[in-house]
Amino acid sequence: MGSRVVIIGAGFGGLSCARALVNKSIDVLLLDKNNYHLFTPLLYQVASSLLDPSDIAYPVRAVFRRAKNVRFQMATVTEIDLQARLVKTQDGALIPYDYLVIATGSVTNYFGMHSLASIAHELKDIPVLPAFAPKLGEYARWQLERRGIEVRLHTRVLDVSGDAVRLSNGETIETKTLIWAAGVKASELVTVPPLPRTRAGRIEVDEFLRAKGHEQVFVIGDLAAFFQDGTELPMLARPAMQEGAHVAENILRLEHHQSLIPFRYRDPGIMATMGRNSAVAQLKRISLTGFIGWLAWLLLHLILLIGFRNRFAVLLSWAWEYIFYDRPVRLIARAKGRS
Repeated sequence: MGSRVVIIGAGFGGLSCARALVNKSIDVLLLDKNNYHLFTPLLYQVASSLLDPSDIAYPVRAVFRRAKNVRFQMATVTEIDLQARLVKTQDGALIPYDYLVIATGSVTNYFGMHSLASIAHELKDIPVLPAFAPKLGEYARWQLERRGIEVRLHTRVLDVSGDAVRLSNGETIETKTLIWAAGVKASELVTVPPLPRTRAGRIEVDEFLRAKGHEQVFVIGDLAAFFQDGTELPMLARPAMQEGAHVAENILRLEHHQSLIPFRYRDPGIMATMGRNSAVAQLKRISLTGFIGWLAWLLLHLILLIGFRNRFAVLLSWAWEYIFYDRPVRLIARAKGRS
C-alpha cells in the first residue's frame, strides 16, 4: 500500500474524493463525526413529513464495504497539526497523514443573531433562486405566491425573539414556529498554524485546491474559497463533488510523480422546486419550468441519492404523496430550547 490519505468529512466532497480512490494503491482513512452521509438537498422534505430521515441518510461503511483500501472511522476532529502532519480527535487519537483532504463543509449562518440557535428549526441548505435568470426567478416567485406563500424581497431579519421576528422595514411578525434557511457559512476547524481565510471564512486555496503554503493539504467543498473567472464557487453539492474527484486524481498524480492539473468547475446548471408539478431548471442554454422542470428535478435527485434502497424509498414516498395527497411521515419535533 502507498501513502496515506486522510479525508475529514463524509459530505458530498469527502465522499466523492474517497470513492475516486477506491481500489487504488493508496491507503485512505475517512473521518466524520457521524457514521452516515446525509443528502442535504432533500432535508426539507424530512422536515415537511414527506420523507423519513433514513431515506436521505446512508451508512458510510456500507458505501465502502467492498473497498479494500478505504476505511471509515467515526471521530470528531478537534485540531490539525500541519507541521507534524497529525490529525487530533476528540478521544485523544493522533492520526498521521501523507496527504490531507479537508471537507468539513458548512454550518448554519445566523448572521450574528445568536439567539436563533436556541429558537429556530434550522435547515442547512442554501437559497439559490438569485442565481437563476430573472425570468425563472419571477416564475418561481409567481408559483410560490399562487400557493399562498407570501414572499418578501429586499427585506432583512433584524432580530428574533421567542414569539416574534423583527424586519428591516419596521414590521414585526408574530410566530411560534421559525424555520431558518437563510444560508450557511464555512465550518470552523482549528489548524496549527492557522490557514488563511477569506472575509467569508472560507479557506484560501490555489488552482489545485491546495491550502496556500501547504502542498500536501487540500481543501474542498463549502470550506474552500475557489475563484473561477473572478467569481467564488457557490456552496453547493455539485462543485464539492467535482472538487473531490479532482483532488483524488491529483493525489494519484503526485504518487506517480506527475504534474498536477488545475481545477476547472464544469457547471451543469441549477434547479429548484416550488412544489407539486412546479420547478425551475437552468441547464446552460436550456431553461425548464413547470411539470417538465419538476420531472427533471425529481430525476436528478434520485440519481444523486446513494443506495438503491434509499432511491426506491424516496420514489415510493413521492409517488404515494402525488397520488393520494398524503404525507406518509408524521413526526413532531420541537425547536431547541423550547419547553
